[in-house]
Amino acid sequence: MRQILDIIVCLCILLPVSLNGEIKQKQADENYFKDYPESTTKIAPNGETVIVTDSKEQRVQVTFKALKNQRNKLNDKKSNYKARCIPQYSIDIAVNEKKIVIPKDVFCDLHNLNRGKIIIDGGKLVLILDGGDASTGYDVIIEFNQERVTRKREYFTCCDPQALLEDVIY
Repeated sequence: MRQILDIIVCLCILLPVSLNGEIKQKQADENYFKDYPESTTKIAPNGETVIVTDSKEQRVQVTFKALKNQRNKLNDKKSNYKARCIPQYSIDIAVNEKKIVIPKDVFCDLHNLNRGKIIIDGGKLVLILDGGDASTGYDVIIEFNQERVTRKREYFTCCDPQALLEDVIY
């Protein structure tokens, strides 16, 4: 019984701290969407889309390539999208013309991409994406530096724009 009480006390202490950090993160993420979608680039469902943003110190280029053959597999009723994790797009990110490391799970579950935007915020580089449709709408915030992707947050937007689906730190 004592162990159960200790666990409950720990949860009561840690949970508000954890939630407070999550609330602050959501508020910071909302700032990225201030002028969204006016300042974004439409991502083509076929072919290639390139988004480029320049600052005094850095040039960031993100290239999206729609994978036609993979899209057909997704429409196959026999395939299980989540289990097989078939990407619909390949994504390349280059900082100052040098490609960075992108783990496959950063883009593997992105489907029906609509718009994208690159933000250079001091030393932080951020790629903002929205995708899906009315029933599966989502926003993705991908943070990266000059070498690799460092974090990905995905929000489920069709019902609750604040519903955090995943927060992965690489």
